[in-house]
Amino acid sequence: MNQAKRIVQIVPSLPPATCGVGDYAVLLAGEWSARDGVETDFLVANRSFPESGSTGSLVLRSHSALELSAAIEESASPGDPVLLHYVGYGYQKRGVPFWLLRGIESWLKKDSKRRLGIFFHELYASGHSWTSAFWVSPLQRWVCTRLANCASHCFTNRTVSAQWLSAKNNRSASSIPVLPVFSNLGEPAVVDALESRKPQVAVYGDVSRSIRNRDFAIKCLREVCLRLGLERVVAFGKSAGAWADLGFPTEHRGMLTQNDASRLLMESRAAYLDYFDGYLGKSGIFAAYCAHGLLPILLWPNSSEQDGLFNKTHYIAASDPPPGLEYPDQQAIADSARQWYIGHSRAKVASAIAERLFPGTP
Repeated sequence: MNQAKRIVQIVPSLPPATCGVGDYAVLLAGEWSARDGVETDFLVANRSFPESGSTGSLVLRSHSALELSAAIEESASPGDPVLLHYVGYGYQKRGVPFWLLRGIESWLKKDSKRRLGIFFHELYASGHSWTSAFWVSPLQRWVCTRLANCASHCFTNRTVSAQWLSAKNNRSASSIPVLPVFSNLGEPAVVDALESRKPQVAVYGDVSRSIRNRDFAIKCLREVCLRLGLERVVAFGKSAGAWADLGFPTEHRGMLTQNDASRLLMESRAAYLDYFDGYLGKSGIFAAYCAHGLLPILLWPNSSEQDGLFNKTHYIAASDPPPGLEYPDQQAIADSARQWYIGHSRAKVASAIAERLFPGTP
């Protein structure tokens, strides 16, 4: 990346606001800066975000195409690439940010040599006919299609998303890098074997995404903990206090700093998560579990095989755990999960994006 020294990243928000996409963009910026001296300017769509020149951020005070086009013009010097981190609901409450699309199109029309990369963290919603997601989904798909047509390069975190973008925009699926989300809780260079860790399971957030499944999830978690010889649950995150009694020691630590969360994962033998079916590639928490070399436990088997994740190979399902599960079995799964993660670590994702956005990158 020695031929370019700056990049503009467009984000819904940035830390300290809670925004996984913002965290992702900041970590990318840190990787590029530390490795190649490339600096990032941020355009922040969160209108209440505090303006701060020291963080290299410019806040959009209105959601208008005119302001966005002018802001990119102000931030990006000739030759600077722009990377849009796209998640529709981050830019408009119904997930249909027409202003964003029009602003991008307006900026690009002024110079055919401008380079735009778009990381599609999400595409569109779906739902039953009585939900708003059902009715806005066609518009969300239309915006995604138009944005992808604007991009010099597209990136995404799921194979299914790459296939959809390919079909809609006459690109080969192989030309759209699939980059599962990296850990936002650190990437330890060395991890301890499971046998040397505390017999505890770390849990981010709540035990279940659905109130209807909570009792079942508690039952499954309790049973798998007993089966694995885990003697303690340590819950952290926003919903860490909304737990029923598991029947054995449970500690609620609430929100943790990145260092404290990483320390908890490093000392734990296993970690549990209930996540959307087929979407493990976009879970930063699951990525953190894998990066820290512990045994990932999901509530259900997850249909993420296209992204290289298999039940009983990279995680186990608490609702249907495999037989056996002695230490060598647990360690083999933890090792497979970490190996899967290493293939798309923060450094590798940063390199994959840079190779396309910065001409001449080796």
